[in-house]
This record gives sequence, C-alpha cells and structure tokens, in this order.
Amino acid sequence: MPDQLERLSFRRPRESELPVLFAWREQYLVETNLAAPGPRLREEARSGIELSHVQHAHWVLEDGKQLVAYTAFNARLPDIVQVGGVWTPPDLRGRGYGRCAVAASLLQARAEGARRAILFTSNASGARAYEALGFVRTGGFGLLFV
Repeated sequence: MPDQLERLSFRRPRESELPVLFAWREQYLVETNLAAPGPRLREEARSGIELSHVQHAHWVLEDGKQLVAYTAFNARLPDIVQVGGVWTPPDLRGRGYGRCAVAASLLQARAEGARRAILFTSNASGARAYEALGFVRTGGFGLLFV
C-alpha cells in the first residue's frame, strides 16, 4: 500500500461534486479514445457517472480539501472486482494519487469479500502504478471499432 494513503481522504463522492466528475469523465473518455469530442460526449460522461453514483461503485481521493483522483468498479461479483475509470487530472499526475485511489478501493473491496481484482490499461504509467500495487500483466489487448 502506498505510504501517502495515510494522509489522504478516500470516500464516496458527494452530490455537489458530481459536476466535477462529469468534466473529469469527459476528459477520460476522450483521452482513452472511448468517445470523441462532440455533442454526445457530455451526456455519455454524465450518464456514466450517474450510474456509478447510484450503484455506489465509485470514489474520490482528496488531498486536503482538493479532489485529486477518481476510481470506480466497472463490474463486481462477490469475490472479484473490475477496476475502471481511474482518473487523475493532468496537472496532478505523477504524485501517486491514482495509485492511492485504486489501492483504497481495493482495500474496501477486500473488506467486503473480494479476493481478486482485474483491470485493463493501455497507459504505460498506469500499468507501472498497477504493477506497484501487485497487479501482474497477463497479456495484451486491443479495441476494434467497426
């Protein structure tokens, strides 16, 4: 577990913070090539965050009073979770916030019975952060858009 996790706050987002998460999700969708900029992007980002909020499947990390990272579970079974949607704003990257958010979410999942976690990333720095948490690379993947 990252040492800095002890001084950070990890919690479920408040309703008042959802607009920030909508904007973060828009950036995430574009950066990961899951959506293109355009009129549908805002609604896609909003609906994704709202669904995670209703399902209690997402969290934020705070440093002081500032939101610094976001993470969610895309899927969950009693003994396994799929980590997804990890986001740290570009100006806050390189400080370990994303890794701390994922670590905290995994601690919570373990306390609730999960024994395994999976995730996918095409981001090299993300892969290094996940490997530092104990994830093991099991292969490559690609997306095919038709």
